[in-house]
Amino acid sequence: MSSDNEPTWRICRKAVWMLIQNVNNLADAKDLLNRQEDQDLHIASGKCFILLLTAVRTSEKSSLDLALAECKRLEARCATESTGGWMAAVKRKLLFSSTAGGVDYYDRQIVLADMISCIVGLTVAAHKDSPSVGTVARAVYALRRAWKTYQMCYAAVLDVYRDVYDLDPGQNTPRWPPVLKRRKSATLIPASNIGSRMFRSATTSFEAIRRNSVSDIMPKDVVRLMAAVSVGYGTFNLMVSLLPPTVISVIGVLGFRGNRQTGLDALAFAKNGPDVHAPLAWGILSWYRMMGNTDFMFDGPQSRENQSHVDESEQLVLGPPEEFRNSTALQYFVGRSRYLKGDLDGSIQAYEAGSTIVDCCLVNMRAMYLHELGFMYAVRLDWTTACRKFARVAADNTWMRPYHYFMAAHCDESDDDDDATRFAKQLLTVICRKALGASVGLHYASRSLAEIVERMDRDKRRDHLYVYGLYELAVEQIGHPETIEEGKRTIQKLKDFKGPYQFQYFFEMRCASLQAHVQNLHVR
Repeated sequence: MSSDNEPTWRICRKAVWMLIQNVNNLADAKDLLNRQEDQDLHIASGKCFILLLTAVRTSEKSSLDLALAECKRLEARCATESTGGWMAAVKRKLLFSSTAGGVDYYDRQIVLADMISCIVGLTVAAHKDSPSVGTVARAVYALRRAWKTYQMCYAAVLDVYRDVYDLDPGQNTPRWPPVLKRRKSATLIPASNIGSRMFRSATTSFEAIRRNSVSDIMPKDVVRLMAAVSVGYGTFNLMVSLLPPTVISVIGVLGFRGNRQTGLDALAFAKNGPDVHAPLAWGILSWYRMMGNTDFMFDGPQSRENQSHVDESEQLVLGPPEEFRNSTALQYFVGRSRYLKGDLDGSIQAYEAGSTIVDCCLVNMRAMYLHELGFMYAVRLDWTTACRKFARVAADNTWMRPYHYFMAAHCDESDDDDDATRFAKQLLTVICRKALGASVGLHYASRSLAEIVERMDRDKRRDHLYVYGLYELAVEQIGHPETIEEGKRTIQKLKDFKGPYQFQYFFEMRCASLQAHVQNLHVR
């Protein structure tokens, strides 16, 4: 507790998200934490998070080194305090309470895993230009440690959660809102039977003692811990499940496993939690529902049209955490949600409004607004406005600058285009007309894309434009029963195409998603 009786985990959440919302709040965020007890675990983790965010924003070596040193110091502290021998482990199993160290122990375990993950991120950021084999190996090993810690902590807290709240025996992720179990009266043993034979096993006696101890702890502590550990556990499950099969087969040897639905369910519970992790869970879910899955098509070529994604996206923008209400980040996701619903004008309206806001967010939201507006106007076939949006984001920001200059040069009308520009414009025109619903004829897109790919074949073009044409053609072909076999052959052609070429990883991810989608169709 702080000096004014406010939980320090709540103060940590206030300070960290104060900075994320507005970089000008750095001094106030630091001051809020500095007024608290320096040895408090949540205050210490909040200071590390702020150093991490500052380092990521500035990318200065001194900031990266300072954040890395503090995260390592807190990691070492948590690892040291968490070791208590076998007797401490038995106490935690028997008596999950603050006095027995149960709540404090799992707080340390969660912070430990968080700090290991932060250290990996900072290490990668510090060596992003030329990472050595040793650096990569240490990062992978550290991630494995974090994953194992999240796993063990999640399993232990989930056991306690089952004792306090209703949860089906076969259900491994809780649902919101938590529902308390009804208290059952303890069975008393008559005094006359004290010396008689007892027909309870040692295991049953152990479990009875543990359940009686669990019933005395604060249920809110269980919910907070369950939500906090669910963020790391859910994020690992989700992110690993999104990797290509070739990568999963390699990292699976190291113990990494990912179940997409488990990850989504864990994050859905965690976004309602009370501490610093909850807004992060909301942000990850929003990214997956409205950006990741609609751009990379993790769940197949129809991901963007999937009604469940549309519904989940709408629920996310209607019920954000308090930190995101009236924020530029929420306005961005409102635009994405409207686009998924087919409301192109509403999406443009949200992005245009957001792009005029003075942007003090930790992430450059204005660049993201302009990026989306470029595509929205391209879908409307307004090439001139799309060109201006892409050129503006390229001129004002280093973020994906070559890509935005490339797009600006291709959404601009010109009579002296070279072959690459001509093919790019042809592809974009077909795709944008398809998205706008302006296609004429049942197989307009398939025929047009096939003709473009055939012309690129004749010209022996083997670059990202060719791969893009193959991908969009395959999506169209497998979308119609009569051309599924052609689509499977196009997918195989796409799979056999070897790089290097621009955006190679992006298209390899989409190709893997297409293959999985075709396998699920059960069509020979």
